[in-house]
Amino acid sequence: MEIPDEGEVWFRNRGLDCRVVFSKAKVGWSKKPITTDRYVMVDAEMGEMFKFIKTFFSMDEDEVSVIRRFLMEWATEEHMKYISEKTNQEDNDPNGNDPT
Repeated sequence: MEIPDEGEVWFRNRGLDCRVVFSKAKVGWSKKPITTDRYVMVDAEMGEMFKFIKTFFSMDEDEVSVIRRFLMEWATEEHMKYISEKTNQEDNDPNGNDPT
């Protein structure tokens, strides 16, 4: 798994790349109140992986949807971890200097 920037999570495996895209939430996207540091999943490109899974593992759509949901939840968790770590580093010192 790779997170090249704060907006994408990549799953890479032997040419079966999947990309999940996140964007900062904007006012008007939801009726619920949002915070400025909230991200939402706006796109997921997993077609090649699912074509491979369906072909070589003979899975039906119900089984594939379980895998899809798992990958999207995993991507969300990893993205949240990445943003949290990045925020903690910036809170300590945006220049990377040790405050002690």
